[in-house]
This record gives sequence, C-alpha cells and structure tokens, in this order.
Amino acid sequence: MASQKPLFIPWLKDQISSNNYPGLCWINEERTQFCIPWKHGLRHDLSENDSKIFEAWAKASGHYRPEVDKKDNSVWKRNFRCAMNKKKKLIRLIHDKSSESENPHKVFEFSDGLCNTSSVEADDEDNEGESPLSDLSQPASFHPFSGVNQVPLESYLGQMSMSEKVETNHMSLEYGNIQHMSPVLEISPSTLQPPMEALAASSVPKEPFQEVDTDSQWNEFRSSQIDRFGTEFKISVYYRGRNVKEDTVTNPAGFRIFFNHHETIAEHLDAFSLPDTSMLTDQLQILYINRLLEKVYQGLILEVQQNCIYARRLGRCKVYWSLSKHPTNQPAQEIGKVEPTMVYNFSSFISDLMAFLERRQGPPEYSFWLCFGEIWPDHENRPCEKMLIMVQVTLVSCQTLHEMAVMCGASSMQAENVNLQISDSLNSANLLSWLQELEERMETA
Repeated sequence: MASQKPLFIPWLKDQISSNNYPGLCWINEERTQFCIPWKHGLRHDLSENDSKIFEAWAKASGHYRPEVDKKDNSVWKRNFRCAMNKKKKLIRLIHDKSSESENPHKVFEFSDGLCNTSSVEADDEDNEGESPLSDLSQPASFHPFSGVNQVPLESYLGQMSMSEKVETNHMSLEYGNIQHMSPVLEISPSTLQPPMEALAASSVPKEPFQEVDTDSQWNEFRSSQIDRFGTEFKISVYYRGRNVKEDTVTNPAGFRIFFNHHETIAEHLDAFSLPDTSMLTDQLQILYINRLLEKVYQGLILEVQQNCIYARRLGRCKVYWSLSKHPTNQPAQEIGKVEPTMVYNFSSFISDLMAFLERRQGPPEYSFWLCFGEIWPDHENRPCEKMLIMVQVTLVSCQTLHEMAVMCGASSMQAENVNLQISDSLNSANLLSWLQELEERMETA
C-alpha cells in the first residue's frame, strides 16, 4: 500500500531541522526564517547537493519513483516551487539572492499563526504540478534593477575617462593588442514584433471607457516567444543631451557599438555605428566628442547569454552603465575590458513584472544607459543631458510586456482615474500565468 503524501509545511520544517541538505538551514533562533540553495540549472558548478531538497519532495509527494522514473532536476525544482507557491499565505519570500555568483539562494519566512496549518493545507495539496497564477518569486521590496548640476564644458576634458597608460592632453590612453571577444552563445535570429505603438498610446486613455482590442497583438507577441525569450534593441544616441541617432537592431543575439572601424568582429552580432559630429555647431563640444569617438574605435560588445545581456569593452574609451537615467545614489559601474559585465537580467525583469502586476512593487526597468568616456555618475551628480556621449538601449520585448501589464491594471495611478475596457484574451490572470510559464522555461532552458 502506498504511503500517504505528507503535508508540505510540516514536511519542510522537518527537512530543515534534519541538517541533511547542504545549505538548507534555519537562520534565526525562532526558526521562522530559512535559507534554500537556489542555483540556475545552467550553472557550471551545479551539483547533486543543490537539488537534494527538490528531489526529496518529489519522492515524498509521489512525483518521482527512483526505480521507475528518470532523474529530472528541473521538474523536481518546478514541483517544489509550485508547492511553495500554493502556501504563499503561510510562507513568504524575504530575500532573493538566486542571481549571486558565489552563494545563490533564497530566504523565506513562515507567517505568524503557523501552528494550525493542517486544515489550510489539506484543501490544496493535490495539484502541485499546476502552474499558479502568482508566485513567491520576488519579495515586496526586491528591486534587482536598482540601478543631475551644470558645470562648464571646459572642465570636461580633464574628467574624460580613458584607459590608463600614456598621458596625452589630460586623457590617458591604453595601447597594445585589443583582444576580440569570442562568441560564447549563438542565438538564431527569429522574427520578433516591432514596438507596439498602439499599446503605448492606449495604456493611459484620453477618454474614459476607451475600447482597446489587443487580441492580435497579444497573440502575435506570444507566438514570437515560443522557442525562447528574445528581443529587438532600440538604440538612441545622445551627444550632450541632443538625440543624434535612433535605430533598431533586430538580431536577438546582440550587437556591437563602434565608431569608424571596419574590421570584422563578432560576425554573429549586428554592427551599430555611432554618428559623427557633423550635426553639431558648438566647436568645443565637437572637439571633445571627436576625441572620445577616436578612442571608441572597436567599441563595445553587447551580447545575450543565458537570459542575460553581457557587455565587454574593446576600445580604449571607458564605458559606464546604469539601469537608471539618473543614478544619483549608486557608485559608477564600469564595463570590463577583460571579463564581460552583466548589464541586464531578463529573468529578474520577468519576476519583477509579476510583482508589479500583483502591485507588490513598482515597475521594472526595460532599458539601460551607457556613458562613454566620463565617469557616471560622478561626485557632482551631473545629469545625463550634460554628458558628452550617452547611449540608451531599450529592450523592445520588455517594453511591450510592461505596456501590457499597464493595460492589465498594473499602475501607480488610482483605480478611479482609469477605466479601460480590455478584451478577455489579455487580462492580469492570463498575463501572470504566461509570465510564470516563461520564468520556468528560462530556468530550465
């Protein structure tokens, strides 16, 4: 006779107390908070110990029979997460450190009044394999995307941030061989939808009771993301606050930003050239921007790898990045020349967007900013409009999902201010369900 399936929370507490699982432990004396190792399935250092607790629940719940079923860490983890999601009234996520390189983990807390949970659990223990419409993927205050004083232009020259070595006119230049960045992961281009201006225009209606039919746009977007999550890149270039170029890169693998360099590098990526200064009239601006452009040369690689965007500098002009247009409360973040720097995490965006839909936090960022040749932000907190060369990269698919979330009611606006009539195919529940499935596909891809 088969053994009875245990209730999840008492079972989980017993496992935490057993000390049989590396990394699974209580972290406070009251034994209300606990830590679970949470590594991405594609990490090179993933070991059997990282999946032991997920495997144990799969066995206990009857979803895995070692003598019959094949091992599948991703399925075990998904079932465990679904079990956690079903108990979100009793367990809440307070820290998500799953993207850390050294010790990826999540910290949860049992809610008050947990002593009488048997009756609460009995009603929903049977369907852990189903995808819930909401989950514990992010705490209420979690913002992984946390990522101005005018000064005379004459003072900029001494502040230009070039690579160290030979000093020339207050700018130090680095000479030597420039190594090419070898592609790590090639992604076959797929047909992606362009920015949905209709969605953006209708996210905040000018008149009440505006009818918004989004069936075709929603269905087309979902069909474009069947194989894997991909995006186009809208690139906007600013010289001292003036928009001098805009274009869209359609290659989901990424692109290279460069200036006046025609040697073939990273052929699997698109090439995006910074414009010259012919449209400018201020001679001092032209002088300084041209000096920076000369050192941009081979430029900057931006490549999609494992649901993240990594950047690597090839030229001599240093580059700083931020997820915020006005990063006044964070240190300058320089993009590496030897090791790639992660500048965006698609998985974190999806988790944050679900939290935004559930009104647990504000909207996630769907673009990032690059500053060429000047430390940004600096000690004077100069705004991006005062920097010589700024580039904004907007992730079109993320922008589209944000617009859909707003249309489904995710907004900081008061409810009485907006009264959209949305078609049944696109609503908060449907979007949350699809985002949940997308998040799971990202973890197991």
